[in-house]
Amino acid sequence: VAASILLGSLLSQVHAQAFWHSRDIQLEANQRASLGVTSARPTPLSSRSIVASGLVVSAPGYEWVVTSPLPATMVQKLADLGDRVDKGQALAVLVSPALGELRRQLEELAIEKMQARSIVDRDRALLAEGLIPPARLQLSETRLAVIEASERAKLAELASTAFEAAAAQGDNLAQGRVLAPMRGQLIEASLLPGQRVEAGSVLFRIADTAQLQLLLDISLDKASQVRVGDRFKVQSGRASGTIAGISRALHVGQQARLRGRLDNGIGLALGDLVMVEIQSRVSTADDQIQVVPATALSQYKDKSILFIETPGGYRAQAVEVLARLDGQIHIRGKFGDQDRVAVAGVAALRALLQKGE
Repeated sequence: VAASILLGSLLSQVHAQAFWHSRDIQLEANQRASLGVTSARPTPLSSRSIVASGLVVSAPGYEWVVTSPLPATMVQKLADLGDRVDKGQALAVLVSPALGELRRQLEELAIEKMQARSIVDRDRALLAEGLIPPARLQLSETRLAVIEASERAKLAELASTAFEAAAAQGDNLAQGRVLAPMRGQLIEASLLPGQRVEAGSVLFRIADTAQLQLLLDISLDKASQVRVGDRFKVQSGRASGTIAGISRALHVGQQARLRGRLDNGIGLALGDLVMVEIQSRVSTADDQIQVVPATALSQYKDKSILFIETPGGYRAQAVEVLARLDGQIHIRGKFGDQDRVAVAGVAALRALLQKGE
């Protein structure tokens, strides 16, 4: 019996919801004024305007990291945060015993190569006179080739360290200047003279400020309305661009992340926090979507309803809510060209609707 009663109750609720129909409310003009009820026409959705916050960062492939090639101590800092540097410009002076040892080995190899070349030249002359066998010249040439190969390996090792190949005039072998790999602006330079760093420690970050992009954080609801290729404009500025990538995986603060490619970076600098307005395109499937103020929507018997103006008052009509964006509601439904909906005094209309039950 209890099961039958419960089943009957559920069926009655389903029946009530499935067959919910619009209801009229009679309201004279003077009553509308006294209740503060005003109406406005729904706006067809031509584009979605979405506001998001963004951070200006360097574009992929236009940021470089300068690391300490060897265990060392910074003794002099020649460039700092925000400075513009050219390719090959000295950024800092470091002292590294490992660098001194590498240069010492190179100097020894240079001396050995000079001696080996002299021996090869001598043996060639002796062979020409028939005083030595060819095997002796081959042995001398082999030794020279081994020394040259060792020198090339050491030079390649030194080149990979981003230090200058030779010590500056008056400097000791363990002292070297770190050079900028590319022209750009220093966006990180946190180390101070006297600090010791290990091999691989980050010394500087350099970015090409002519190539910028935006990282935008928006709610998942808003992200679902954005597509790659949508245009955006930076508020209070002339910069604009195109949405290049969308990641709907939630990040810090339960936010989705978008990547915006800038057409130009006028008035922007690395690290700026900006507000942007995204114009999301509308597809043909969105032809019946209308936009109304959030104040126009009300809840009635588990239904989202609007109050549509009629000659004698208003008609409560259920609608499908698609999105809530920045104080506006996107709904799906057919409206006449002259249809108007209540946008103020909605609470009073809802009370009249409940009273008329």
